[in-house]
Amino acid sequence: MVAQRTRENALLRALGAARHQVLASTLAEAGAVAVIASAAGLAGGIGVAAGLQALFPAAGFPFPDGSLVIGAVSLLLPLAVGVLVCLGSAVLPAVRAGRTAPLAALRESAVDDSGASRTRVLAGLLALAVLIALLGIANTLTLALHERTREMGLLRAVGQTRSQLRSMVRWESVLVAAFGTAGGLLLGGLLGRVLVEASAGDTAVVFDLPPLRLLLVALVGIAAGVLAGRRPARRAARLNVLRAIAAE
Repeated sequence: MVAQRTRENALLRALGAARHQVLASTLAEAGAVAVIASAAGLAGGIGVAAGLQALFPAAGFPFPDGSLVIGAVSLLLPLAVGVLVCLGSAVLPAVRAGRTAPLAALRESAVDDSGASRTRVLAGLLALAVLIALLGIANTLTLALHERTREMGLLRAVGQTRSQLRSMVRWESVLVAAFGTAGGLLLGGLLGRVLVEASAGDTAVVFDLPPLRLLLVALVGIAAGVLAGRRPARRAARLNVLRAIAAE
């Protein structure tokens, strides 16, 4: 957004606005967006919780009796985190907006559209997806290993070596990542096709899947599984056999 408003920021600077004023206006705009988005997300979360509270008993699943309890901390903490994260992510763009040259940026050729390039957007989304995948796989494996402590102790007791146990955990991580990547690609392709056909209207739009990019996403997903499984695998291999067998 800052890149698209380069001319506007330059005009403000040419009319006498100081750098700190442009910086403050950008941060204030980011703060307003953060408050609105956090409030909307909080309201959506409360609505989902109320819906689940009504859905579970209707479907026959056990659910604690009583009304929905929402504490002050549960309301204020998500709002504060959302606002702080949004403001933190807006600091660098705001500083860049404050450094806009008053006259040079008024030229049409000086408009910076590099931030809106498709390659950078895709790279950012892919990096975010890889980070989320790493955290998800690592947490899943850590919880699974904690629940299977006795099982791994028995495997070590009957002769399985540390390297074999590490390899087993790593392959589990790779399988989880492979299935998750395949499911994500399938679901993404279906949703993409539906959205393209729904937005095409009377125009002739052809839905096309780029095989090279899909292959790249698949390879990155599997690589994320390999990386996420390294620490849980080392932790599993260092288990004390006797303590693991005695664990409940």
